[in-house]
Amino acid sequence: MIERLLTGSTMCTSACIVAMIAWTPAMAQARDAASNWAEIERCGALVRDKDRHSCMDAVLERAGVLASAEKRSEAAVAENRETFGLTRTQRETAAVKGTAAAQPAAAPPVSAPAQVAPDAPVVSAPVQPPVVAAAPVTAAPAPPPPPQPTAPAKTVDGIATSIAKAFDPGNRLMIFVTAEGQIWQQSELKDIGLPPRTGTPFTIEKSALGGFMCQVGKYKTFRCTRRA
Repeated sequence: MIERLLTGSTMCTSACIVAMIAWTPAMAQARDAASNWAEIERCGALVRDKDRHSCMDAVLERAGVLASAEKRSEAAVAENRETFGLTRTQRETAAVKGTAAAQPAAAPPVSAPAQVAPDAPVVSAPVQPPVVAAAPVTAAPAPPPPPQPTAPAKTVDGIATSIAKAFDPGNRLMIFVTAEGQIWQQSELKDIGLPPRTGTPFTIEKSALGGFMCQVGKYKTFRCTRRA
């Protein structure tokens, strides 16, 4: 097409050539947008919430605007590990603090710019409008593949870490600070000896009867609860 415009009776300007070169990716993007919108309409017609959400996730993932299912699962595991042992109220409080910390600082006031005398206007030569060919008729996009089932998010039933600090607050219910900064406290009166040293292995697991079980080292196990 460009060769015909260059060798024909009417010469194409540089603006025309640029428009013709940019036309192909623009049309490809338009086709992708139409195809994605058709898939979104199909997802919206699904009745079950689970099927509809899985379908939308698949569309967004193929469009490159949503992380892959594997990365989303890894992020969910990291979040579950961070909030492991917290009550609902503690989770809400931590979420509020995290949102407040993420707020950007107020920008300093901007002073008014100095007045500058305007330059003399520059008169440029008129530019001929580009000649844009009519878009070809394309076939309707093929129907998208059925949505793939989304793998359930992994849950955390326990964490293995180490002790950064441990001390007895005076009530024989020892407090432990993990390497990640979590604070756990012994919830049953049980003699576990002296406070363990920094770096001692520390494991927390969900109890079959509810609550949590903490283990210091290999042998000292006791019921515990998370404080922060």
